[in-house]
Amino acid sequence: MTVSNNDTSLSYMLDQLLFAEIYLLIYGFLGIAIITLIIAKWYGNSIGHDDISFIYMTYFIVFSLNFFTNGIIFTLRIFQQGLLILGFGSVIILFLNKFIFDISTTIKTQRIWSKPVFIAKQVKEWYSKYEITFTILSFFFGPISAMTFVNSRLFIHNLFMMGIPHSMIVRFIGGKLFWEVLFIQRAPELAIQCVYMVLHGYDHFVLYAFMTTLLTTILMINMKAQLPAIRKMQDHWIHHTAILFEVDSEEIQQKEKYMKCLLKRDALRKMFASILGLKQHFIELPSFEPLFIDIEHSMRLGIGIDATINSQNEIEGKRITECCGIRAYISVNSHLMSRREILMKLFEARQNGKLKNKLMKIWDLQRIPCISECVMVYNLFGHLVKPRARNLDEPTITMTNASALGLLAPRSATAFAITPTGKIPETIDLRDLGVNVNHDITPS
Repeated sequence: MTVSNNDTSLSYMLDQLLFAEIYLLIYGFLGIAIITLIIAKWYGNSIGHDDISFIYMTYFIVFSLNFFTNGIIFTLRIFQQGLLILGFGSVIILFLNKFIFDISTTIKTQRIWSKPVFIAKQVKEWYSKYEITFTILSFFFGPISAMTFVNSRLFIHNLFMMGIPHSMIVRFIGGKLFWEVLFIQRAPELAIQCVYMVLHGYDHFVLYAFMTTLLTTILMINMKAQLPAIRKMQDHWIHHTAILFEVDSEEIQQKEKYMKCLLKRDALRKMFASILGLKQHFIELPSFEPLFIDIEHSMRLGIGIDATINSQNEIEGKRITECCGIRAYISVNSHLMSRREILMKLFEARQNGKLKNKLMKIWDLQRIPCISECVMVYNLFGHLVKPRARNLDEPTITMTNASALGLLAPRSATAFAITPTGKIPETIDLRDLGVNVNHDITPS
């Protein structure tokens, strides 16, 4: 009789513990998340921040709930019902296997995100500050949840502004990772839920687990559905090009003003979409930052949107005096419009003043800004290349003579000479190759 009472008491305590976890981990987490989103929306509206990605926060919330319901609550429920073999299998599959896969995937992603030249600098700086935080998020909630969280731009803080473009996140989640997560995590979760219902029957614990498994799968399918359109760009080298856009203005030199301008990312995307006649989702901003000038060294440095400057006179060992403008790399992810047509439309808008007028409107400027750069730049083998008009009097050199003169290593010469069509031009501009043209060279 005493043993039976003890078993009943223990079962009652476990029931209370599970119900407490449900209210704390599920309802408590949901409540905090919803309140946080409301605060973020209110704060964003009050300061003019127009680029909060609530869809990314939805990914983070759902994938986090999946860990709570399947990894913690449902696993404890299995042990409570005395299904020890299934319980240990659940621990191995939903804990150990998940953690090993998530950490290994997180380690690989750093190499992926730091490779594209348009975002490499800011991503490396971000990792130097938040690599541990990102690893912890990935360890518990998975790389998809962590990646969407740190790119949500929820608040004006670098933690939420890793800076990975949406097209790259789609290729990451909807590509190879989709099938890996589906077969390594989602399918085993569903199998354990089915075995539990066969052995024990239905209860609301398995319902919570199944709902989050289903929702995470739907969100992943949503990313997978966007992948064909994104992959189509690769056939046209669109992901290797961007528009370098630099704006100078005395008003922007003030910190309060350029910070407000940097909050208008979505407005800038809408502006370029209207000028080019494309839908807004085709326009991305891989990089959007102020430019600082060091008069003594005559160098320009880019600082992140909410970089904390401990000393205005000392950043990376160089003196900084003032902000001299804003720079953005703008990607046009549409194969429906050629690069030439894009440049012609931007040139026309720049010439007739339409581009400047729209900038004044979205950034609330009182004076007409100066557009110092609006050109197409290319990512060739990890090098940022900006073409320029060449004076016909400047010397050119063939690839053969370049190698013979020792101006280029054979691999470098080939890398810089290959064009997006895969053809090697007969001649190349020496200055574009960084070659000193002060010595005598006979053009070929």
